[in-house]
Amino acid sequence: AFNYDLRLSLDTSFTGKDLLKTRLRTGNFSTQPFGSSSSLFKLDKAETYANTVTLDRLYYSFPALAKGVTLTAGALVRNTEMAWVPTAYKSDILDFFAVAGAPGVYNKATGSGFGAQYVQPGKKGGFVAGINYVAQNGNDSTKGEFDATGALNTLVQLGYRTPQAGIAFGYRNGTEGTRIRTFNGILGNGGTLAANQTSNNYAINAYWQPKKSGIIPSVSGAYGWNTVSGTATPNAATNSQTWMAGLQWSDVFVKGNAAGFAIGAPGNAASLQADQKATMWEAFYRYKVSDNISVTPAVFYVSNNQGFKNASDNYGGVIQTTFRF
Repeated sequence: AFNYDLRLSLDTSFTGKDLLKTRLRTGNFSTQPFGSSSSLFKLDKAETYANTVTLDRLYYSFPALAKGVTLTAGALVRNTEMAWVPTAYKSDILDFFAVAGAPGVYNKATGSGFGAQYVQPGKKGGFVAGINYVAQNGNDSTKGEFDATGALNTLVQLGYRTPQAGIAFGYRNGTEGTRIRTFNGILGNGGTLAANQTSNNYAINAYWQPKKSGIIPSVSGAYGWNTVSGTATPNAATNSQTWMAGLQWSDVFVKGNAAGFAIGAPGNAASLQADQKATMWEAFYRYKVSDNISVTPAVFYVSNNQGFKNASDNYGGVIQTTFRF
């Protein structure tokens, strides 16, 4: 298959420290296997837009009176854009690894919302803290911004980072219609919460990276657990756990190139037996053609993929070419 994902960002600043973000997006990915977040093969750079140009971001960020505090509000904003995703592993290939192995907390919920983030000033690093709120159906006037049936996401984070290392604890509460991204299970409907369900999702992430490139890679790890309360119907989400470990090398063979390998377990439903739960891995090499163009061949694998026929083991691959202008 030959697919594209096109994004046009219109970034405006009025003071030099603020940002008005407007983004248009289109693409031609199909739902399966790469375009839907109900698939374990969901690619980070794939959505199902059917060649239709869509406004997919519209928000404003600006510094508050307190030093180090940034406030954000908008009609189309993503919770991971108002928080720090604590990882040094950045392949931009499989969606599960793009959310640092914690799809229950960093679930990329997008809608109307607002948030505040504090980053301790200083070159040596410091504390990072934040809270944000996204109503995925906040544009529905029959539900509004605060109706529990409007897919509400509240994300809280506390962490500490330096130029070489970081650690963070994240928590997200979700209501009916929200999803635990990258979910694997006989139950779950892709991890989406059914009527009257709520979820409490937790994640601990940590990473370390060397000061200089070489044979020693950066190391990233995560563990997440997700609890679901409320009526469990055949299409309802259930409790689950996730984990991941990733290694990434910089300046491999040529300065600017990178390579990496990651392994982990997506949101396996608690109802699954041990031999039914999925494990997945990916390996990539990013070749930087120029400052604006990179080519990334990658391969990946998922065992016990409950979303595919007969809960099969599946291999995949992609050659991802990225143009930035």
